[in-house]
Amino acid sequence: MDSMGREKLYLQRAENELSLARSIFKISGDAKLKEELELKPGETFYSNVINACYYCVFYSAKAFLIKKGIRTEPPEEHGRHIMSLKSLSQGASSMSNS
Repeated sequence: MDSMGREKLYLQRAENELSLARSIFKISGDAKLKEELELKPGETFYSNVINACYYCVFYSAKAFLIKKGIRTEPPEEHGRHIMSLKSLSQGASSMSNS
């Protein structure tokens, strides 16, 4: 798969995670939905909302890095994203200060 295809794939994954986060958030606060889904009234899934949002950001960052020609792979892919984004932002910052 070429880089444009990989970029689109990760953007789609990011959108999927955001949709999932919205759905889980809605379920957590809607008594009727909980009843319909046979969940306990006091149950919430906000930690899963946070997790899905994290992966939304992760996949968005991965798509951005692919667009910039930077490829990250496991292991330690999450940390490498941070390092790559930091490097890009420092490069942009030094260019704007010139």
